[in-house]
Amino acid sequence: MRTIHKLSEPRSLRELRAKPGAVFDERGLESAPVVQGGNPMLSGDEKQELREQLYREQHGLCCYCSNGINPTEDGMRIEHWKPLRRFPAHQLEYWNLMAACPGGEGLPERLHHCDLSKADLDLCRNPSDQADRVDEIVHFANGEVRSSDPAFDAELGENPERVRVNSERVLNLNIPFLRNNRIGALDGFQQGLDKRGTLDRAGWARLLRKWNGEEGGTLEPFSPVVVWWIKKKLSHT
Repeated sequence: MRTIHKLSEPRSLRELRAKPGAVFDERGLESAPVVQGGNPMLSGDEKQELREQLYREQHGLCCYCSNGINPTEDGMRIEHWKPLRRFPAHQLEYWNLMAACPGGEGLPERLHHCDLSKADLDLCRNPSDQADRVDEIVHFANGEVRSSDPAFDAELGENPERVRVNSERVLNLNIPFLRNNRIGALDGFQQGLDKRGTLDRAGWARLLRKWNGEEGGTLEPFSPVVVWWIKKKLSHT
């Protein structure tokens, strides 16, 4: 997981929000006033424009697990951090929208993760809110993603070192598939270091900028675990 720096919202979203009775999609009709002629909602083209922008600002990574996504209807889900059905007033607010991976759709429920696992549950921290500092409070251990904030830690995924709580596994980010991919991403990066030779502090800083998305473009899946490891390396250099 990494902090998301939001771009300016798409014009189509801003214009839709100004229309009486506007909703994100059919789910918003549950709490919207009836509008003669039908409630305005995002068209297929406008939803695709939104997908592509969310994809760009997240450098091609899921907002939660950081696996790679594609800006297509099947390749990502448009996530409402404040769940759409429980917080309809925020359904068209750009700060509330992120791109999530399909989350194991079609697999047994125990393997669902990210937005698919979260559903209508709450998270105490928002990756797209810089004030929530997810970059600073998240760390990795043996492929697991953990947090120094106990409440957020419980929401990230099951932690055998803590007593189970009601909010446990909101995102379910520590299932074997995701743990193994984080380990593989870090192992692959470390093996590549052997070809680079000895790096000075400036060299490490360049690698950090690249893996942290500061050079733009699409990031490698699970790159936040590499960023975390480089930061640890720099703190001891």
